[in-house]
Amino acid sequence: MSTRLFMSIGIAIMTGLLVLSSFSAIIVSADAQTYQLSNTASSVKYAEVNGVSLGYREYGSGEPLLLICGFGATMDMWNATFIGILAENFHVYTYDHRGMGYSSDDSSVHTMEMYADDAVGLMHALGYQSMNIYGTSMGSIISQQIMIDHNGSVRKAALSSASYSVRIPECALLLATLESVVGNTSYSLGIREEAAANLAWGGAWDGLAGIKNPVLLIVGTNDLLTPDSVSVQIAGQISASWLVRFTGILHSGQSYAPVQYANSVTYFLLTNETPVFSPIPPSAPTSVVAALHNEQILISWNASVSNGGSAITGYILFRGSELIASLNATTLSYIDPDLASGTAYTYYVVATNSAGSSAISMPVTATTHGQNANITNLMLAIAAVVIAVVLTALVMSRKKK
Repeated sequence: MSTRLFMSIGIAIMTGLLVLSSFSAIIVSADAQTYQLSNTASSVKYAEVNGVSLGYREYGSGEPLLLICGFGATMDMWNATFIGILAENFHVYTYDHRGMGYSSDDSSVHTMEMYADDAVGLMHALGYQSMNIYGTSMGSIISQQIMIDHNGSVRKAALSSASYSVRIPECALLLATLESVVGNTSYSLGIREEAAANLAWGGAWDGLAGIKNPVLLIVGTNDLLTPDSVSVQIAGQISASWLVRFTGILHSGQSYAPVQYANSVTYFLLTNETPVFSPIPPSAPTSVVAALHNEQILISWNASVSNGGSAITGYILFRGSELIASLNATTLSYIDPDLASGTAYTYYVVATNSAGSSAISMPVTATTHGQNANITNLMLAIAAVVIAVVLTALVMSRKKK
């Protein structure tokens, strides 16, 4: 089958099998074949790493590729077809995190940094100074931490369903899931420790710009736990990044589209192409607030979380559908004067960079006081005077009797 892939820092929407582009692809096993893996307890090998014994398996031959599984998963949960296709070109290793599956644990408090140290320790135990890595979900978090803490240990990295923090608004469902697990004793200790490590993790945002490895971000557009917009943000921070989005695919898409995911990863790892960086529009401004200020309305906001790979050039402020102000990149507030009294006003903010404009921010509304409120107060005062006069007259009339 002759097919070509589109890979770039821009957005590739893949439907069916693949999208045509100008790059020659290295396609393996493009038909929807399935694989069966002989995953038995006897095929598990062990490596002593950082005081624990990590169980691992290996498949195929070629350049080394370490698969790093996600939250609550073990190495035997990887899709067999995904591994089988990758093993046609790579020496694929899977393993269980400490405290999970075939791996032992100690009394240490689990952290993302510890999981990253374990992965690098496993590489060294297997005889490698560096490996290619593929991490999905929590595995993508560990992969980011490896590149930040142990940059020389990574050749190329593919991040599936990635997030740079579990506490950003886009990942609210993921955060709720972790919080529901961490104290629930119906889950195994290993899973609860993973949940706690996720919740305690400080995030990778500040370290992303320092990552110089070639990185593939791969995500489905129906990913509810780590939405594709998060991968777009990460891609905008890493200069040597590639981004592929699969239409309609859910979280950890290699389970749903193993052939397409494996082919994309294979192409990325085997090609020597360097993507041409193309900025994308920034994310929308956040934390927008509108508050009454001396009979005027003060609107303030936080800068966009992602600049799309190009510096923010300014902000545009709308009152309803009316553009009322174009502001420079350092201005994060505006006072709207000359407003009608007793009126509600709704505001939106848009960020801009060299690639275009962001989506609009969440709307905020504020209401002026003005004449309507004054009239109401005046009418109440008059009514109080009238009542007082009437009551006084009644009292006087009774005294005369």
